[in-house]
Amino acid sequence: MSLAADIVGLGLSSVQVKMLGDVPQLGVVANGTTQGTATLLTGNIVQVVTTVAGVNDGVRLPPRAELPQSLVLVRNTHAAATVRVWPAAGESMNALIDTAVSVSAGTARIFGKIPGGWLTT
Repeated sequence: MSLAADIVGLGLSSVQVKMLGDVPQLGVVANGTTQGTATLLTGNIVQVVTTVAGVNDGVRLPPRAELPQSLVLVRNTHAAATVRVWPAAGESMNALIDTAVSVSAGTARIFGKIPGGWLTT
């Protein structure tokens, strides 16, 4: 298991790491272009390192009930490709059922649990 220091190396402060918890999932390969084929996430601090530019490969958040943390951070470290982040089947993203949001290359988004799904900016 990675240490908090490893997560700080992703660009987060130690305070942010403590807020999110320390369940890292590093080196995730985004796969699939649909909710059903996207890579399932298991941690709440996620570093997506590989995706195919122009394809919009994706990752899928775990079902809300299976994740003890309230927040999930997804950081896309790819230089050029966008990653799509899907909710679990039947859950919402920003009040839209089974709809993905994008995380642009070199950026991150925080996803917060709400009744029935997830909320992000």
